[in-house]
Amino acid sequence: KGASDFVIDSFVRWHWVTGWNHVFLFFDDPDDPGIAHANLMKEFTFSKKAEGVGLSVIRMDKAWWTDIEKTSRFYQRREKNDYFDNVCKLHEKHGDVESRQLIAMDQAIIEAHQMGIDWFAFIDIDECIYTPKAMENSSRRFLGSKERTIEMVRLWNYEAVPESMDC
Repeated sequence: KGASDFVIDSFVRWHWVTGWNHVFLFFDDPDDPGIAHANLMKEFTFSKKAEGVGLSVIRMDKAWWTDIEKTSRFYQRREKNDYFDNVCKLHEKHGDVESRQLIAMDQAIIEAHQMGIDWFAFIDIDECIYTPKAMENSSRRFLGSKERTIEMVRLWNYEAVPESMDC
């Protein structure tokens, strides 16, 4: 929320260069000024004919939430399962951030599956996925090295704040 153009650019390009085919950016604030820059990056993938990478920019505005209430597995299953119902209620009554993230993540998983994406990770804009040099810093190589029977891997989350923006 409220990430600068530099942060958006860095986040997207880092994940592209480390082997992620597609990045989904969800903007919880539909008026976030970063949406304009994200859309420029999305256009870059088309106009420059960038191969092997893509970007989806999702404004979580009222229209998006109206559609989600019809298509989300959380909303479709809320009458059958207390967990799904609680997530929906927490979003509806309190605008709960984690509930909103769960609903957005579920929607991204559905879209990724429709796109034929094999591996999926959901992280915040202040996080990144680091793959060791042994795998040539490639998430694609790391995940592609797993047996087909492996359906999930755990990525340990380490958050850090740089001491200086000068690298």
